[in-house]
Amino acid sequence: MEITSLFKGHIVWKGMALFTSALTTIILSRFLEASNTGCFFYVLSWLGFFVLLASVGLDSAVTYFVSSGKIKSGPLFHIILRWVILCTILSAIGEYLMYVYYEMSCGSYFLGTYTLYLSGQLLMIFMTSLFLGEKKFIIPSLVQVVFNVIFIVSIFIFYDNQNNSARSEEHTSELQSPCNLVCRL
Repeated sequence: MEITSLFKGHIVWKGMALFTSALTTIILSRFLEASNTGCFFYVLSWLGFFVLLASVGLDSAVTYFVSSGKIKSGPLFHIILRWVILCTILSAIGEYLMYVYYEMSCGSYFLGTYTLYLSGQLLMIFMTSLFLGEKKFIIPSLVQVVFNVIFIVSIFIFYDNQNNSARSEEHTSELQSPCNLVCRL
């Protein structure tokens, strides 16, 4: 009975994590607008590929060794942390080179964001593996939901602050030229 309730709890929280991840993507796309969304998600796709390469199946190995009791989670945590730090340094170098040599049109706007995304995703993958190996199914999804909600709220706060200052001047100029009135939603 306890395993069934754990499994149901895992399904509910995993569903919430996926829902908030999708909501985060939609809100981020809306916030970035068309001019920056393409560049952002292009680089994000490459980072997703790099995350896949950087994890090289270690997440499955971590889950296996922790659940079988062959290696305790403490030493594995230190190995994971070192690996994530190494991947973060390599990602920062790659991001810098991409910004300098390829002159991404949205590079300065997001400088540092991609590296933080990569390290956050790697930590989430490996920490989830540790928790699943210890048969703690709900905690990883709960953490992801909390961070997604914090990220969504921060987008709205940042978006409102940035939008209010730009919009007031824009609307004033529209109102001053009666021949070119534009109705914006």
